[in-house]
Amino acid sequence: MTEYEAFAIELAREAARVTLPFFRSDISHEDKGGPAGFDPVTEADKQAEA
Repeated sequence: MTEYEAFAIELAREAARVTLPFFRSDISHEDKGGPAGFDPVTEADKQAEA
């Protein structure tokens, strides 16, 4: 396994740790699209990007 592959796996595991608690849950969303159109963002999205 290359260093890049190991890093990608580490990132995927961390993303799963953060986002899986939101899976199939009743979470709300915000519309960040404004006049450009509907562009939903959830708390899971925000946590995954943090």
